[in-house]
Amino acid sequence: MFGAGAMALAISACGSAPQTDPRLGSVATQVIEIQVSPKVNNDSPVAVDAVLVYDATLYDQLLQLPARDWFAKVEQYRLDYPRGFDVWRWEVVPGQIVQPQLLPDTVVQAIGMIVFADYFAPGDHRAAVGATRGIRIYLLDKTFAIEPFLPPA
Repeated sequence: MFGAGAMALAISACGSAPQTDPRLGSVATQVIEIQVSPKVNNDSPVAVDAVLVYDATLYDQLLQLPARDWFAKVEQYRLDYPRGFDVWRWEVVPGQIVQPQLLPDTVVQAIGMIVFADYFAPGDHRAAVGATRGIRIYLLDKTFAIEPFLPPA
């Protein structure tokens, strides 16, 4: 559909997490796919960020943050934690399917991954991603869901 809108944009500097954090290396996601409802966000585009977090303090903060605040403050987080995270952003439109996108090898350095979706509807619109090789993000009408899948080798 709209290929340019589906391009992932790698943002921020690559960081490294302290070796003492037991969560280090808990991110195994290598592939992200996105499927978008035809009625998503009142028939409007949605920004989706997949955030790889390398800083334990930041990760704990982001787990409490609603998506609306993330999108409003991401530039400040970038200044406060210049090596603390990487972001892959997609701007998707209703009905779009984003083909599987490969993440870099730095995922093994991350403490965790959080997905934020910028919906008009109230809600946190945030989800932590577990240790799975692939995730499929379903952008539904007013919220989203994440399903693990095994990408082809």
